[in-house]
Amino acid sequence: MALKSFSKNDTSDFRILFENFGITFYYAQMLEDDLKYILCIAELLGMVSFNRKKDLGIKNTDTDLNKACMGALKDVLTKNKKAGDGDTFYNLLEEANKARRHLAHSFFTEHAIDMLNEAGREAVNQNLSKLYLTIVHAYSISKALCKELSAKAGYTPEMAAQKRAELLKMIDEDINPESS
Repeated sequence: MALKSFSKNDTSDFRILFENFGITFYYAQMLEDDLKYILCIAELLGMVSFNRKKDLGIKNTDTDLNKACMGALKDVLTKNKKAGDGDTFYNLLEEANKARRHLAHSFFTEHAIDMLNEAGREAVNQNLSKLYLTIVHAYSISKALCKELSAKAGYTPEMAAQKRAELLKMIDEDINPESS
């Protein structure tokens, strides 16, 4: 079995299905990154507390937070839920995590038989769209929460843009030392 190259003229249902899978998984990764950011900023603001090693299974350093997975992040957020918090976001995180796990571990094996014909692939794509909507809904809420927490911490989009520019300059200097 070998990888086939994509044809720009290929509009088959296979290609659409795999593109949709990729987009869905991309949003799952973005949600996971947002949860990391939410935990970091909420911890900085004193809104949550957790033990990186015990609760997330990682060493007690900031850089290792990148190794935490969505399930553990969701669990820490849920554990720190306040009395006045509604259940919507937490329930959606639970569903989005189930969707992400399903995508990562069993989606294609579960649907292998359905992939054999066009009608089956259409049904698989419909199933995928449900996972996509769940994940994107959770992501949109997490993005709003990130903005709200950033504002509480005093971080502005301008500050983020400035820091990004500084980091890009440092990267450029590392790649092209003669340009500095």
